[in-house]
Amino acid sequence: MALADMPVRHCRGCRADVQTTGSHCPRGHFLPANTAALVHGGRSRQVKLGALPQQAEALAMIATHEAQLVADLGGPANVSTVARALIRRFVEVDLITDFVRTNILEQGVFTTKGRTRAAVSLLMQLADRQARLGQVLGIRREARPIASPLDFIEGRSDV
Repeated sequence: MALADMPVRHCRGCRADVQTTGSHCPRGHFLPANTAALVHGGRSRQVKLGALPQQAEALAMIATHEAQLVADLGGPANVSTVARALIRRFVEVDLITDFVRTNILEQGVFTTKGRTRAAVSLLMQLADRQARLGQVLGIRREARPIASPLDFIEGRSDV
């Protein structure tokens, strides 16, 4: 990449504008919005906004799962604003449950001293929350209203 094509970014350490494609300025300072210094992301604005590449799959899964649940409840026209918010919470809890489940599978159920890990209790709480949200949303699929042949012949499309 030519020097003229490189984006200009401001280095807080040097207090100067530098042209680079990396996460460091020429003097070695981290530039804003870098991910090289990211350890766990607990306080990161990038993590909060879902801007990391690792989060793209999770965000796509949320959108797909949400669309499936809306379709199961009769389509966008039949789902209220409150139901949409509950669907969003249900999908978010489902995603967090998947992450916690993966953590338990990788790290195990017990600590090195034989105690139950906090992630196990969190998984149980998430399962309860998911069940409650599922009860509020309803477990049955709702049929989308369709026009009868008579409505079609008469030209009514408001059904």
